[in-house]
Amino acid sequence: MSHVLTVRMVHKAFSSCKVTSFDSVIYREKLIFVKNGHEVVLTIRGLRTEEKKLELLRAILNVLYVYLGAFPDIEHIIYDDKEIDSSNWVLKYNTRSDFKRSDLLLCPIDSTTMNEKVLRALGLVSEMPLYSLQYLVSETYRHMISDHKITLLLHVIDGMVQKAESTKGESDWKKKYQNRVQGRIGNYRPSVYYLCRRYFYKYHRKYNCEILKLLRENQFSFVETITDTRNWYSHFLDKGKKLNRMHDGVEMQIYFEIIYYTLRLMCLDRLDVLPDEAMIREYLYTVHDWILEIKYDRKDDLKSRTYKSLRDYQEFIDIINSYTESVDG
Repeated sequence: MSHVLTVRMVHKAFSSCKVTSFDSVIYREKLIFVKNGHEVVLTIRGLRTEEKKLELLRAILNVLYVYLGAFPDIEHIIYDDKEIDSSNWVLKYNTRSDFKRSDLLLCPIDSTTMNEKVLRALGLVSEMPLYSLQYLVSETYRHMISDHKITLLLHVIDGMVQKAESTKGESDWKKKYQNRVQGRIGNYRPSVYYLCRRYFYKYHRKYNCEILKLLRENQFSFVETITDTRNWYSHFLDKGKKLNRMHDGVEMQIYFEIIYYTLRLMCLDRLDVLPDEAMIREYLYTVHDWILEIKYDRKDDLKSRTYKSLRDYQEFIDIINSYTESVDG
C-alpha cells in the first residue's frame, strides 16, 4: 500500500530563481518538490513505512543543509493523515537565524542536485564532521564564546580532509614555501592548505576578492593564522606561543564565516555537485564588503550587489529626507 509523507518547509533562499519545482525518484519513492516563494512543499510517495520515509526525509534535509548552509524551518510534517511532531528532533535542525541567509546558497536546487545519486554520495560523507558543522550553527550554540566556537570549527577540518588530500596539501605546501618552511610542518597545516587552496584561494584570486588584503594576510599567513589558533586553543599554550593566532571576537567571526563556507564547498564536492560560481563570487564580494564595514567602518570600494544596493537605497532615503526637511522648513 502506498503512503504519503508531506513536509512544508521555509527558507529565504527558496525564493531564488535557482530553486525550482521538480519531480524525482529516490529509492523507489516518488519525490515531488513544489516551490512557492519562500516555501517548499515536499511530498514523498511510495511503499516505504513512516520510519523509512522519515529516514529518507532526514537524508534530504542533510543535502539541503549543505546547499543552503542551514536547515529550512519545518512548518509541518504529515504522514498519510497523521501529523508528526518534529519539535523534539535533535537540536541541530534548529539553525541560528543569522545563518538562514539567501547568500549562503551554493548551487541550484532541482532534479540534477536532488536525486538518488546525490543521496548515495551523502552516505559516503563522514558523518561526524558534517554533524559538527550543523551543531555549530544551531541555536543551541548561539551563546558559545567565540574562541571555543572557532576552535571546534577548526577541528572539523581534521575530520573533513582525507589523508590522501592532506598528503597532497603537504607536498604542495613544501613545494611552494620551501624557502619559508622550517622543521616539521605537522599534520594539520597541510589539511588547512589543501582546503583553502582548493575551495577558497582559487575563487578569491579568480574574482579579485581582496579579502586577504583586508585581513592583512596572504595565502601563507592565512594558513598559519588558522593553524596557530587551533594549536594554541587546543593545547592551552602560554600567551607568548603561537603569536599568529586570532585574538579578538570580530576576527574570529570573520574567519568562522569564511571557513564554514569553504567546508561546505568541500561537502558539495563530495556530493559530486558543481557549485554556481556566480553565487560564490557574490558571497565572497559580500564578505569583502562586510569586513570593510565591521573592521574599517567604510562603505567605499564595495564589490557586492548586496552592499551596493543597500548603499544606493540609503543614499536615496537620505535625499528624500533632505528634500522633505527643506519643504517642511
